Parts: sequence; structure tokens; C-alpha cells
Amino acid sequence: MLPNKLRSKLETRPLLQVALDFIDISEAISIAEKVWKAGVDILEIGTPLIKAEGVRRAVTITRNRFPEAIILADMKTADVGALEVELAANSGADIVTVLGTADDEVIKSAINKAQELGVAIEIDMIGHRDPINRIKRIKELGADIVGLHIGIDVQRQRGFTAEAIGSLIKTAKQVFKGPIAIAGGLKP
Repeated sequence: MLPNKLRSKLETRPLLQVALDFIDISEAISIAEKVWKAGVDILEIGTPLIKAEGVRRAVTITRNRFPEAIILADMKTADVGALEVELAANSGADIVTVLGTADDEVIKSAINKAQELGVAIEIDMIGHRDPINRIKRIKELGADIVGLHIGIDVQRQRGFTAEAIGSLIKTAKQVFKGPIAIAGGLKP
């Protein structure tokens, strides 16, 4: 179940999220300032930035600079779900991603910790071979958001875009009644 502080924002209208997929915090903040002024709703601390700068540093700096923003930490958690959610949440994240390919136990521990700390969990379906059946299970586990995500390498090598997954989006919306994030294939 979505935390109350996010429910009104995430369930009222489509939101625009920008991924800060940089390896330098200064560059990420510079872009974040521009897109925030332009009306972006969610600032995503991208996986490359988290790996290059560390989750604490990247999320904390972004949170301090943009206290009103919805901050998503794209952790892509595959193991130690509760620990990674705690790291991101304590640094200021509102939403934390967990891989849909992770074991149910990882997803459930992440969800439990997120509920305890008042943050949301987005299950990132990147690379999953049977996303609809997995989304059905994720719904049972109690995830807040499902992310249909086309990775950068897939975009580059196959020329695949978010636009190309229209039928998957439609089916996912029938299966999962919460917010669904669409990512990949979108360029400035």
C-alpha cells in the first residue's frame, strides 16, 4: 500500500520522472535543477549515480537541494531488500526500486521495511521474461508500483523503445491496479 504522503501525488495523474543517470553528482544536480524548474515530478537517482557516488551521498545531496521533490532511488535491489531500502530511505528517498527478478523473499523484506519507514517500493521489471505473470505475484506480495523498463543496452542494440511495449502496458494495467511506471526509449 502506498504511503499516504505519496498516494495523493501518484494516484491522481500521470507524472513525469527524469532519470539522473550520470556518474558525477555535480552534473546530475545541474540537470535536476533545470528539469525541476520545468515541472518534473520525480527525480530519479539513477543506478550509475548511486554506484559512482554512493546511495547516501547521491540521495542526500539531491534531497537537500530539492526538499519538495519526489525522490526515487533506482537501487535495482536483487538481495538484502530490507537493508537497501533502509539505506535509501534514511538518505531521503521516497521510492526505492527492487528488481522483479529478485526472489519473493527479497521483495517481501523490501516491502516490509518500506512500510515501516513510510516509503514506496517500485518493482522494476527490467529483463524479466514473463512480466505479466510476475506482476500478478508482485501484486500479491504488496508492491506499490510496477515499473515496465527497457534497459539502455536493449534500446541501443535492438532499437526497442517504450512506445513498442503498448500491449504489455495495457495488460499490466488490467492486472495491477496501482501506479505503473514506463521507462526507457525516451530521450531529451
